[in-house]
Amino acid sequence: MAARDWPVARRRLPALLALTLPVLAGLGYLAGFGAPGAYMAVNAGALILGLAWIGVGWIPSGSRARRALAIALVILFAVPLLTGPQVNGIARWLPLGPVILHAGMLTLPLLVVLAARAEDDAPLLLLAALLVAVLQPDAASALAVTIACVGLHHVSQDWRMGLVAIIAFIATIAAALRGELPAQPFVERVLVGGGTRRAARRYRLACGALGGVLPHPVRRADGACGPVRVRRLAVRLLGRGDGIELSERAHRLWRRADPGLCAGARQQPRACPMSLPPFHLAFPVDNLDAARRFWGGTMGCPEGRSSAEWIDFDFYGHQIVAHLSPTAAAQNAGASNPVDGHDVPVPHFGLVLALDDWQALADRLTEAGVNFAIAPHIRFKGQPGEQATMFFRDPAGNAIEIKAFADIGQLFATG
Repeated sequence: MAARDWPVARRRLPALLALTLPVLAGLGYLAGFGAPGAYMAVNAGALILGLAWIGVGWIPSGSRARRALAIALVILFAVPLLTGPQVNGIARWLPLGPVILHAGMLTLPLLVVLAARAEDDAPLLLLAALLVAVLQPDAASALAVTIACVGLHHVSQDWRMGLVAIIAFIATIAAALRGELPAQPFVERVLVGGGTRRAARRYRLACGALGGVLPHPVRRADGACGPVRVRRLAVRLLGRGDGIELSERAHRLWRRADPGLCAGARQQPRACPMSLPPFHLAFPVDNLDAARRFWGGTMGCPEGRSSAEWIDFDFYGHQIVAHLSPTAAAQNAGASNPVDGHDVPVPHFGLVLALDDWQALADRLTEAGVNFAIAPHIRFKGQPGEQATMFFRDPAGNAIEIKAFADIGQLFATG
């Protein structure tokens, strides 16, 4: 490399590292968790193209040309709103033959670079991109705009960028509340999607993504191990619930590292009790699309494997399978049995959640317009076994009960 080229290469080095390190971590995740080969090929190809652009890419030098390119990127970002495809009213993808591209991740990196070189136009450009992200809605793109605004404000000290950053942060929360989809394997919720037997690997993945690569915790003289802040954030990410019970092996490992931390992490289970093995349940449905919308969308259960005849769902860490069987589903009306003044549907299945999570789900189902067979209420009030409960049915008529106890010790109380 010629001496005169070194300053250019040095300026581009941070961009190379910022792109390469997280993508390599992602490729490692895909390889380690058995993702389809096409996923790895697409991500590796994107990395090569990105590095090539950083190395030899060209950006217009004229302000008008840069402005025109930035406007074109905003329009391209908005194209899915006009063309689809849409899933549950969400449109954020650009079909390109056999490949479907995420419009925000395709357009926002270059748009932010252009905004950084056009200080006068930057607030309006990023506001326009933020509007598109909210309309799609896409919390990830809105968050990307937020981070970009914070960075540009830090560099330029432009009060307008600070204002846009605040607006973008609020918009990110709004988009996250409006734009929920069933998690796709190897794409979303990767830290909690590895299954109950992969907690140790999820921990190492979190540490790697956060900058503290720890193949195994290394015991220090003071009894702690690894970067404390990284470990605390990783365990909170992995142990906060989402239907995942961290494996006993991982907890033993973390308990040796930080006993107080692990005890705190396990005080927030989503389903109670969580020390039991995951159960498996198959049930009939008469329409898989309706089942996917209800279990994946309304209930928020990540989708697993599927075929033309069945769909796996992660039901708070348990495996339930909706099987297409219209004849069996037609018999779901079933019978009922009186319990504490209510006619309880029989048969039914469900979960025991933590009380806060039960209330959050009850509110969510109410807002979604779900018709309750038995509305949320307190059963056996003032008696042994007092519990919060609610009954509802999925689109195929399967009865579901979700309950919670203020004192989980009352689960099997007899008197």
